[in-house]
Amino acid sequence: MAVNNRSLTVCVVMGSHWAAVTGGAQYQVKCIVEQLLENTSFNIIYLARNVNKSFRPKGYQIIQIAENRGIRKYGYIFDASRLNSILRNIQPDVIYQRGLKSYTGILALYAKRNGCKLIFHIAHDYDVTPNKTIAMHPLLQPIEK
Repeated sequence: MAVNNRSLTVCVVMGSHWAAVTGGAQYQVKCIVEQLLENTSFNIIYLARNVNKSFRPKGYQIIQIAENRGIRKYGYIFDASRLNSILRNIQPDVIYQRGLKSYTGILALYAKRNGCKLIFHIAHDYDVTPNKTIAMHPLLQPIEK
């Protein structure tokens, strides 16, 4: 839905870029990004916490949300301020995200307040199952799921 011949800006938001961590979700997102790159009307920006800093993307940009250290190693919620700042700077038209984590809520709030579309891609039953067990500090489990 490019307006006035302007490219549609799509932010892909994941915990990890496929060059840093390769799992099924990362591989599937890689396939989606490659398909989007075939259409020149998309400006693609990939946001992730875990990135391979030596990887050089072709046709899109990677922005590291934050490093997985300090308090951030206990949950993605601690990236909220940085993620919002990046999004305000980019002003995406569409946000695509998968892998339920606090990023989902942060992105939903951003999208609602800023009139952009959010696509949350369910990657697993865990993404829609209440009270799943996840490996993190127990106090953060309600926030991160």
